[in-house]
Amino acid sequence: MTSSDAHLLARLRDLAAKQPTTGRSALPDQQRITTESQETVVSALRDANRKLQ
Repeated sequence: MTSSDAHLLARLRDLAAKQPTTGRSALPDQQRITTESQETVVSALRDANRKLQ
């Protein structure tokens, strides 16, 4: 690795570390979808997809 490559790699790592987060905080537990509810939604979407095909 050349010194130029090392400099670019260091610069990229520095920029990546400074990237802002999505700005959205994680949802509280009581607002998160349950596994059972998620499976119900996925099943309904698969059924709808099959009907459309």
